[in-house]
Amino acid sequence: MRLSGVVQRNLVMPSGPHALRQLLESYTRPRGMQLKMVAEVDSVQTVLSLVARGVADTVLPLSATRAWIYPQTLHMAVMVAPAIRNRLVLAVPKARPGTLLSRYASQLLRTLVQQHFDDAAPPVGG
Repeated sequence: MRLSGVVQRNLVMPSGPHALRQLLESYTRPRGMQLKMVAEVDSVQTVLSLVARGVADTVLPLSATRAWIYPQTLHMAVMVAPAIRNRLVLAVPKARPGTLLSRYASQLLRTLVQQHFDDAAPPVGG
């Protein structure tokens, strides 16, 4: 599905300060597109319930749909143009040296990004 198709649909999305909503708006706003919001709901399960009942559509990461255990079928489409990507950030305090766990997590994240998203991987040590 293309972004233009998404903005033509009635949507149920998290409220404004939610990271996913901000990410979607960062792609629509510069293109002069406005989301047609019919409800703002912060619970993923409630959003999916509304979608399953045909109230509206939504935009969620695929991982959010994996917890759907109810008999209603969810129909999904992949957004292809533009491909919307989020940033993964490991935040650590500058004022203290990294713990063994934070250093291990940082290295593990770098390895996973290189394995799965080779062209998006940050330089090692950067």
